[in-house]
Amino acid sequence: MDVSNDELPGLYSWVDSIPLSRPKRNIARDFSDGVLAAEVVANYCPKLVEIHNYSAANSLAQKIYNWNTLNIKVFRRLNFSLSKEDIEGVANAEHMAIERVLKLMKYKIAKHKPNACRSYKENAKEEMNSSLGSAQGLVSSRSQTKSESSPLQFQSASYLRSSPPRHPSPSKHIISQERQQVCRGGESPLPCSQDTGLEGMQDKDMQKELQKDAQIKELMETVELLEAKVMKLEQLVRLKDHKIQVLSGRGLMKTTNA
Repeated sequence: MDVSNDELPGLYSWVDSIPLSRPKRNIARDFSDGVLAAEVVANYCPKLVEIHNYSAANSLAQKIYNWNTLNIKVFRRLNFSLSKEDIEGVANAEHMAIERVLKLMKYKIAKHKPNACRSYKENAKEEMNSSLGSAQGLVSSRSQTKSESSPLQFQSASYLRSSPPRHPSPSKHIISQERQQVCRGGESPLPCSQDTGLEGMQDKDMQKELQKDAQIKELMETVELLEAKVMKLEQLVRLKDHKIQVLSGRGLMKTTNA
C-alpha cells in the first residue's frame, strides 16, 4: 500500500496523537523494532496486544522477531499480514517502509470495531490535554489587557515534518507604530518606558506559565517511559523465576533417579 506525499501529513498527525513510550525523533528508526507499532494497536484495541511480548531491540534479528510476532498474533486478527519484504524493510528502517505499514494499520484498525477501539491511554491523554488547556486558559486570561500580542506556543516533538511560516500580526505592527508616534509627540499619559515595562512583565509571566506546561508534558512522558521499563523488568523476573523452577525440578529428578 503506497503512500502519497499528500497523505503523509495526515498520517504523521495520526501517529502524533497516540501516546507512545519513546520520544519522537525519527519515525523509521523509532518503529524499526516493532515496539511502537504494538503500542499503536494497543492504544485502540488493547485486548489484541500484550505489550510485554515486545522488547526494545538493536539487533536486526530481534527486530524481525518482534515484527513476526506482531504479524502472527496481532495483524492476522485484524485481517491482514505483512510480507517478508515488508518486515525486513521496516526492520532495516528503509525509506517510506514504515509509512506504508502505518497506513495499512490505520485502515485495518478503523475497519476493526470502529466504535469500540478506545483505550485507557486515549482517555488519559484527553484528561491531560484538558488540564493543560485549563492552565493555558489561565495564562491567556492574565494577558487579555495586551490585545495586540499573540500567545507563544511550545510544541513537543512531532513526526509532522513541516509547518507554515508565521508572519507578524498586522494589527500589532500598526499599534506599535502608533505608540512610537505618540511617544515622539509627548502626548502619552504614561511614559513609554513604563508602558513597555508592563508589557515585558506580562510577557515574562506568560513565558513562565508556558514553560511550566512544557515541563509537565516532559515529566509525564518520563513517567510513561519508566512504567514501560518496570513492566519489562517484571517480565524478565518472571522468566528467570520460571527458569529457576525448571532447573530445580530437573535437579530433583536426577537425585531421585540416582
